Amino acid sequence: MLEKNYFCDIDVMPLYNWRKCQEKGDLTFTRRNKKEGDPQNDLEAWSQTYKSFLNHFGISDKHRQILEIEKRIGILNCDLVITGDRFLKNEIKRLERELKELTDTDSESIGLGEAISHVSKWQSFRVNAREITVLDFFESLHTMNKEYSSNGREKDK
Repeated sequence: MLEKNYFCDIDVMPLYNWRKCQEKGDLTFTRRNKKEGDPQNDLEAWSQTYKSFLNHFGISDKHRQILEIEKRIGILNCDLVITGDRFLKNEIKRLERELKELTDTDSESIGLGEAISHVSKWQSFRVNAREITVLDFFESLHTMNKEYSSNGREKDK
């Protein structure tokens, strides 16, 4: 039933809808018809779609590192409450600084809009976010990145 009224997989969800869900947090874009649906089903559809993304592409090393630091901070906060050991605050602050450094926008990080521009240029035609699926776009982006990195390595030799 959910698949009939919702985009529940990256091979059917348009990139435009993905972007609205990701950047704006508007999960109504998981709906095939914006007028039909409810917030609970929106969340379930987004959960299924994001799970299909993770199953296909995995989690980046940077994101994995961020999750590990957040987990360590959470555990230390629990230990602080349980033991009252105020020295744990120093470790928590150190990890929070490390987390901030990782999450601050760096020069290598680009937004989805800029990625669309790069893929369009690489494919020599304009990528229409309303027509291309999330799967097709991210596979193109992955292929483009592999090609650029292999070309860069060949030039260095």
